[in-house]
Amino acid sequence: MSPSGGLGKESRYPGNRSVGDAGGLGSLVEGSAPVDLPTLQAWWAETPEEPVRFQPTIPPLGNYDPGTAAIVSGDWLTQVAPIMGGLSETAADWWSDSVSSAYAQYQAWLRCSPLDRLKLRPEELRSRHAQGRYSRVESKGITLLLGALSAELREELLSTRQMSVAAAVFRVLTKFQPGGASERGQLLSFLVSPEVPTGASHAVKLLRRWKRWLGRTAELGVAAPDSSLQARALEVLTPVDYLSPTALSRIQTLKSQLLIDQHPSQDGILQLSELLLAEAE
Repeated sequence: MSPSGGLGKESRYPGNRSVGDAGGLGSLVEGSAPVDLPTLQAWWAETPEEPVRFQPTIPPLGNYDPGTAAIVSGDWLTQVAPIMGGLSETAADWWSDSVSSAYAQYQAWLRCSPLDRLKLRPEELRSRHAQGRYSRVESKGITLLLGALSAELREELLSTRQMSVAAAVFRVLTKFQPGGASERGQLLSFLVSPEVPTGASHAVKLLRRWKRWLGRTAELGVAAPDSSLQARALEVLTPVDYLSPTALSRIQTLKSQLLIDQHPSQDGILQLSELLLAEAE
């Protein structure tokens, strides 16, 4: 079976030996001629894999917002991954390689000074998968990605001829900067000094964001703030004026059981955040 889903009668093995359904590959296997395995593998790797015929839809990348940019880009790439990985029989390998290459270049970009970043030209990303097995999948993939990006990012990629999936992902990373100094600073600041909710629905939004950002510290390998500071942050996020006396009683009971006000533990903080979210919802 070929990378395109089947070896048709028009397929040709190097050296003009047919490997189609008319007995070419079968006769090779049966021994009418020795199989040159390295050559066969090279031919297989270079035969373009056919992408799916239908046109999947990719969710648009949200607008850049300094306060949530890193989270937005990470969530978007997570959403896009199964779609791109389903563009062909083995497109998951192509997508993984493209994203890994973009991230490797992005890590180098993060280590550069602002001046050196201007000199960084990821030429390798521009031509990645332009030829070979995934050339057709690449063409379909970059078309889908361009349609999901903002006009600003799309025009930039077009003007600089960065027409590859790896280059597009790299540009998204450098624009939104997940894991950069800005995200780390905002993340730690919000975890200890969140804004005061103006209502129950606003509290739900802030609590969900707080929990998401607490989990993000583990993803980035950043030490979370001290549990006592987290407890104070949850105190701020508790919508006291919008909860019933019964709900407030349950919250206070849990805090007493977990010694939140005396010796808060990380597990206790997580349990309290879950209860606050449930009560606010």
